[in-house]
Amino acid sequence: MKSVRFVVVLGVVAGLVTIHGVSAQESNRAGETATLEIGALNGVERLWAPGVAVSDLPIASLSALASLRPIVSLRTLNLRRRRSLEVSAAWSVGGDTVRLGVDRSLVLGVIRTAAGRWLRPEVGVAVDAVFDRGDPSQPRWSVRIPVSLAVFPFRSLALEGHADLAPVIGIYPATSARFETRIGVRYWFPMEDRRR
Repeated sequence: MKSVRFVVVLGVVAGLVTIHGVSAQESNRAGETATLEIGALNGVERLWAPGVAVSDLPIASLSALASLRPIVSLRTLNLRRRRSLEVSAAWSVGGDTVRLGVDRSLVLGVIRTAAGRWLRPEVGVAVDAVFDRGDPSQPRWSVRIPVSLAVFPFRSLALEGHADLAPVIGIYPATSARFETRIGVRYWFPMEDRRR
């Protein structure tokens, strides 16, 4: 059952990447550049954002809080190239593990809704290393394929809420497969363009 879900998610990701490639070519031909018109971000193409999130949010009961993983992150976004890069650190509330990750994502589009709010779907690839204080041996390595949707709920505030769903494939020292969810917020700042 898990392998069927994994194949379905990978198929959706491949379809989204294909759709993005076609839409990006059309956008480039039309000479359009995605920009955000939110407060201080009006017309900005390069951004950076600190963020906080939680992973594996317990749904069944409060006793499952031990599996909760707070995450702090720093993300950069280049709207012209439609790419983002994130570094993150997560830790386990009920354990002694720390996870460090690097996430490279493709922005599938920046969509303005009829209500004047912005949506940003992304798909990416991330590599995580998990360190356990009780086991000083080599870290456990895994690969994530996050599919995320970010929304700016306020028209004049660069605060973003985001939700991610990612299949996670353990690659070392043992192979495994599972799904991970994340919910969080980021606050975006304009990045100085050093090319000028």
